[in-house]
Amino acid sequence: MEQETTAASNKKPTSSLPQPLDTTNQQPYKYILYDELESTYWNNKNNDNNNSTLPEDTLCWVLTSKGQRKSQRNKQKNLNDDDDNVEQDDKEEECHRTELFNRARVVYGEEEEEYKKEHRVLVRYPKGSTYHVRRCNLIPVLEPSITQDKIVLVVPETPQYRRLSAVHTCINESFLEIGCDFGPCVNRVRTVLEDVGFVAKLDEDLSLPEEEEEGDEKKEEKCVRCLGIDKSVTSLDIACKRYPNTSFSLEDALTKAGTSKLRSLCKRKLIDGYPSVVAVDINGNRELEHVLKCLECLMQPGDDVVVGEDWHLPRLIIVKSRFLYQYLKEV
Repeated sequence: MEQETTAASNKKPTSSLPQPLDTTNQQPYKYILYDELESTYWNNKNNDNNNSTLPEDTLCWVLTSKGQRKSQRNKQKNLNDDDDNVEQDDKEEECHRTELFNRARVVYGEEEEEYKKEHRVLVRYPKGSTYHVRRCNLIPVLEPSITQDKIVLVVPETPQYRRLSAVHTCINESFLEIGCDFGPCVNRVRTVLEDVGFVAKLDEDLSLPEEEEEGDEKKEEKCVRCLGIDKSVTSLDIACKRYPNTSFSLEDALTKAGTSKLRSLCKRKLIDGYPSVVAVDINGNRELEHVLKCLECLMQPGDDVVVGEDWHLPRLIIVKSRFLYQYLKEV
């Protein structure tokens, strides 16, 4: 997306942050900074990825190192690259780069204490093999079973936004990106959902959970797990050429008519009929109020649907906004 304007940096929400209209019957959202997620849900109070422990059976993404960067110039090039196969992890040393490798679950064997001094954790990969991985190379996944909270996860920069979208969208969930631009984020999520294996819990069957049978109406049109939308025809033309296996649509998520049309599209196109995870990157040269308006539209759908019946609010909304991030830092 385009860089956010300097003028917008002085903008702050003039009212309370968006929430569902009926918080008596609909659960309110918790706004959480991405770098405080582990301290909130995995008791990592100091956000220390070397010394903190993870509970047994925690689903994680394992990172693999891609070596040292040769220069600051190369670092900046990677951060601005449309292809996010290699991303900067700000919790690693800045001279190193990492990429997502595989899903795994934490297991603890008798030898666990032996590796504790090296800050390593025993994990089990999708095919059943185990390996001791450095704690700093594990990102715990916010599975639906971790918490009943509905969450708005706020990130300031594009690499973190793209990585966390791929990390926290779980197998058998549907994903929607609002403001997909040239499509690298939604394509990345689709790829890891399709190509990276399922890791069962210790008391679960090792096979992938069966999906519900689709109705006749769904079978008539090919349904997908991931969908990217944008208002720019030019951007979507490029996205479709770059990622022909990913679904895109020209939509407006900031108007009542546009969001009604978007919900109709999701009910028709997404396998679940609604997105469990939504990623929002509409900043560009927009003011912060537009970001909040988009969140409001997501949390307060119109009369065309009934929440809890034919529509469900997303369990997780990932928002890329430097200024919302900074605002929450200062609150």
